[in-house]
Amino acid sequence: MAGSVQQTDVAIIGAGPVGLFAVFECGMLGLKCHVLDALGAPGGQCSALYPEKPIYDIPGHPTIAAADLIAKLEEQAAPFAPVYHLGQEVEALQRIPGGFRLATARGTAIETKAVIIAAGVGAFGPNRPPLDAIERYEGKSVFYLVSRREAFREVAADIDEGADAIIVKPALPYLDIVAGARERFDVPIAAYNVSGEYAMVKAAAMQGWIDERRVVLEALTSIKRAGADMIITYHAKDAVRWLETA
Repeated sequence: MAGSVQQTDVAIIGAGPVGLFAVFECGMLGLKCHVLDALGAPGGQCSALYPEKPIYDIPGHPTIAAADLIAKLEEQAAPFAPVYHLGQEVEALQRIPGGFRLATARGTAIETKAVIIAAGVGAFGPNRPPLDAIERYEGKSVFYLVSRREAFREVAADIDEGADAIIVKPALPYLDIVAGARERFDVPIAAYNVSGEYAMVKAAAMQGWIDERRVVLEALTSIKRAGADMIITYHAKDAVRWLETA
């Protein structure tokens, strides 16, 4: 936390696979760890760039997806209760009596007996092919990260088989699919706000826990904002009435 100095045995800079495994190794020696990373989630490139990429050189796993590897490493480290400081870069590292002091861009200060730098090559980004004006196609037909590879494959197959439009359901949990399909495919996209989503809102409204009108209109707006051309919803009659009287 900003404004106070935290104490630990080991500070690990980098929450990628090496950093996460270092938590386990230190934990086996009885050492407490704080883990720092500029990214907002553990995993490094495995999470940020290629979560579905198969990895073949992990002992005991003939093949494992990058995201699954990170999940296993987090599970392995969890018994040792590491403290994560994510979304903040380490800006300063200095020697002090008995160890080191680190400071991050968000004001976190940590004093530690040892530092493990597991940050790889530091900042990273996609390796772009040497093609002219490729940036114009990024996010449309050129993707460096596909976190829902199977969904894209199914949509492409449907279109190849002659589909004039596609339907994504359930709508709210798959807004990322709606957005990704909108960027990649030039066909009308419908999002199906299914009965389970409808029932949850209705039940909460009946209990007086939510403002039904506000929640429904915000949910439908979020679906439209994600890129849906059409919305199939059990809220349709209510939504029309609310919009007409707005």
